[in-house]
Amino acid sequence: MDDSVPSNSEIKSMFLELRSQQDSKFELVNNVLLTIMAQNKDIQNTIETMAGKHEQLLDRISVLEQENTDYKNRIIALEHKVETLEKYTRNSAIEIRNLPKHKEENKGDLIEIVQKIGAVIGIEKSIETNDIRDIFRTRSETIVVDFTTVLQKESVLTKCKSFNKNKRNNKQPLLHSEHLMLPGPLRPVYLAEYLSTKTRRLLYIAREYVRSKQLVAAWISFGKLLIKKEESSTPVRVNEESEIHKIVL
Repeated sequence: MDDSVPSNSEIKSMFLELRSQQDSKFELVNNVLLTIMAQNKDIQNTIETMAGKHEQLLDRISVLEQENTDYKNRIIALEHKVETLEKYTRNSAIEIRNLPKHKEENKGDLIEIVQKIGAVIGIEKSIETNDIRDIFRTRSETIVVDFTTVLQKESVLTKCKSFNKNKRNNKQPLLHSEHLMLPGPLRPVYLAEYLSTKTRRLLYIAREYVRSKQLVAAWISFGKLLIKKEESSTPVRVNEESEIHKIVL
């Protein structure tokens, strides 16, 4: 027999060895696959957990957004109540601006200034002390006068507008400190409605648009802000800042 030809036992031994090697490789591959499957399961569980937490987070965000909306609505409602209360408490009051404060000034002195204004602008019935509910300074050069009736307030403002209009038509100085025989250099004196904080803010914004020529006029009538975008347009009453921006844009 040729020694180079393997015997049956050798061939069988080779096959057994090859099979053993294959089994080892298959076992190794199987173990790797089992490990990968376990890792995939862990990853899947992690993803499911994260997905659940994500849904919880979305639900929480939705709840917080709703709470935020509710709080905003409450704030708006409170602002409206404050605005209504301010307007009610100020509906019979006016501001007199650009009047310097003098030393040892008292309410009697302030009432006397109001009475002088009434006489100068032509109030038919003299302003008496009992026509004034309260009078005080809000700043060093501003006096607030709260009349006992809205009618009295409107009468003073109307007469002042008429007085200034006549002076303007005759090219004369408008109401000023010398008309009231007040000491010091001549200063213009301004009368206006005592506006609520919100309305004052709206008027400021509207007048800024007038200065930039995006509106032609902005004024107050009976505590309400009116604006005009063009000379030919109808005056529009506005209650919110967003309404002004909408008209301008």
